[in-house]
Amino acid sequence: MAVPADAAHVLGAGCDVGPTVARLVGMIDPAFLAEAGWDAVTRVLSLPSEHPQLGWRMCQTQGCGNQVYGHDRTCGMCRTSMASPEDHQGGGAVEGVVPLQPGRLCQVEACGRARRNRRYCRAHDERWRDQRRTDPGFDERRWRRIEPAIEGAGQVSLHGIPALVVAEVLYGLQQRTRDGALTGTARLRQIAWELRREQPVSLAGSDLNGRGDQHKVLRCFVRHVQRAFRTPETERVKDVWDLAVFGLPGRLTQGVCKVDLRAAAGF
Repeated sequence: MAVPADAAHVLGAGCDVGPTVARLVGMIDPAFLAEAGWDAVTRVLSLPSEHPQLGWRMCQTQGCGNQVYGHDRTCGMCRTSMASPEDHQGGGAVEGVVPLQPGRLCQVEACGRARRNRRYCRAHDERWRDQRRTDPGFDERRWRRIEPAIEGAGQVSLHGIPALVVAEVLYGLQQRTRDGALTGTARLRQIAWELRREQPVSLAGSDLNGRGDQHKVLRCFVRHVQRAFRTPETERVKDVWDLAVFGLPGRLTQGVCKVDLRAAAGF
C-alpha cells in the first residue's frame, strides 16, 4: 500500500509500505521530526546543535560550522590549517539529490556533488576505492544505490535503509528523546552504517549483540518499537510482563504480584 497522506512526513510520498509500517509511522509525531530536522525526501536528519538531547558541538573558529568531537574545541581542518574557514564546507546541508547537470554529477544516487573527470565526487571516489580494496565481493551497483550523500555537520543519513527500519529508527529516537536520553550524531551514524550494510528486515533482525554504544542505542530502539504494539491485553497472556505497558518500570514473571496486577488491571 502507498504511504498514507498523514504519514508522508516520515517516508515521503510514493513509497509503498505494508500495514505494519503504516501503523508505526502514524505514531511518529510531525513536531518531533521537525525538531530533529528530518527530510522525508532525502531521508536525512539535520540535528540542531543546540538541542538538549540530540545536539552537537560546533567548531569555535569564527565562520566555521564544522562539528567537533571529544574534548576538541576546533575542527581538524582549522587545527591543521589545511583550509581557511571560508573554504571548508562545514555545517552545510546535504546537497540536493536532483541532478541539475546529468552526467556531470557523482554517480552515487543520493549525491549531488560534481564529479569532474571521475565517476564519483572526490569523497565518494575515496570510499569506492576503500571498498574495492577491503571487500573482494564488492557490488558497485548496489553500493551506488544505498550509499548516502556526504553528511554535513550534525547530519545523519538514513538513505539506503529499508522503509520499515527507517520508521523504527525514527520512532525509537522519538521515544528515547522523550525519555530525556542523549543520542549523539556519531552513534546515529554508526547505526545507519551498520543497517545499510546488514539490510535487516526489521531492527529486531539486526545485530543487537554488539558491545558498542551504538548497539546499546539500537537495543533501546527495539524495546520502544516492541512496546508500541503492546497493550495490557497482549501482556496478560504472557509469562513475563513488560511493566512499561502498565506505566511501571521493569518486568514481572509469574507469581503472587502478577495476580495482584491482573486484578488491578481488571483481568
